[in-house]
Amino acid sequence: MTKRVFFAMWCAMMLIVAACSSPSTPGEAAKTYVEELYNGNPEDVFDNVAWGENASAEEIEQTKEMLVQMWNEKGKPQIEAKGGLKSVEVISEDIAEDGNSAVVKMKITYGNGETEEDDQQMKLVDGKWLMSIDK
Repeated sequence: MTKRVFFAMWCAMMLIVAACSSPSTPGEAAKTYVEELYNGNPEDVFDNVAWGENASAEEIEQTKEMLVQMWNEKGKPQIEAKGGLKSVEVISEDIAEDGNSAVVKMKITYGNGETEEDDQQMKLVDGKWLMSIDK
């Protein structure tokens, strides 16, 4: 359960990063989102999520608020306990044949030297790579 909560918060952080720039590859976008999230901009990251076609504006807003709260209460303290974010490295990008979705594998290194690898689903929307939570 803790890993799932952490992953959800991590995804939210990645969305914040996207709000500040418009990277040209899914890997650049994912890396930017992670860095923004870890730098304390979860609202911006969550503004850069591909929420799915059936999500209403109200549902999106409620979900964004919940994710920001989860990040502030659980994710941020866990990251701080690991010495903060040291680096984010894109290991691979697997872009779909149609060019509209991708999976980015990243290696996250914390200040205490601990590392972890995660995959992030990305979706191209109006020329911008967004984090996808639509499965």
